[in-house]
Amino acid sequence: GVYDFVWDGRDFDGKFFLDNGNYKYKIYTVTIESGDVLKLVEEVGATGDFSVEDFNMPFSKIICKDSYSIHSSFNIDLFVNRLKNIKEFIISIDYDSNIINAIDIELGDFITKIDKNAFFEKNIDNTKGLIKIKIKSSLINGFTGEGNIIKIKFDTFKDGGIKISQIDFVALDINNRKVEFITLDKIIKISPLMGDINDDGKVDSEDLIIFAQSFGTQAGDPNYNEKCDLNGDGKVDAEDLLLLAQNFGTQAP
Repeated sequence: GVYDFVWDGRDFDGKFFLDNGNYKYKIYTVTIESGDVLKLVEEVGATGDFSVEDFNMPFSKIICKDSYSIHSSFNIDLFVNRLKNIKEFIISIDYDSNIINAIDIELGDFITKIDKNAFFEKNIDNTKGLIKIKIKSSLINGFTGEGNIIKIKFDTFKDGGIKISQIDFVALDINNRKVEFITLDKIIKISPLMGDINDDGKVDSEDLIIFAQSFGTQAGDPNYNEKCDLNGDGKVDAEDLLLLAQNFGTQAP
């Protein structure tokens, strides 16, 4: 038959997650022969391209590394773009408090540089795994531009995969009108071993080889590998090597 597919650009949770750019899709066609026993006759995958253009909706994105070690601390930044005369943010962030705990929240450098008198209210509930934040500009024209509006510090105490989600993100402009944002969440892996760069459950020469290829680089360099940036300071240097050396020759229980 002939089928038309229509998609509004939202994921299963009803959130937008695409910005301007070119994307690929794949559609599988499966033919099954019926009878006493179902039999797969044919499986064909059709691919194609589509583009998203002139899509100027602002987004809010959680930025941090993809993995951290157990019993360590890490920071996430909440980056927003395409701000225009935004007066107020009301934000709720959800996380798995069985694996990580929120320790502190502070305003990001985008806010502190342009509005030192901004109202800031924060609440951490590590029982529910919920953070609530409210930011209100003291400027007549509000916030315009892009940058990090929030920095949150977490401690890790159990290994596993977690999702840090913006379950509520409300932005109001200076006329008290709600501005829609795409919200981009973050999935993180907490590893039981600091220095287990290839995720094989042990810290050995294979990890050291990978580390050596990235040594001396910083974020943005071609050979920079964020998994080698063990302390998360944006560069791979002697401090990271010392952290790897502390666990060299060990393996996960």
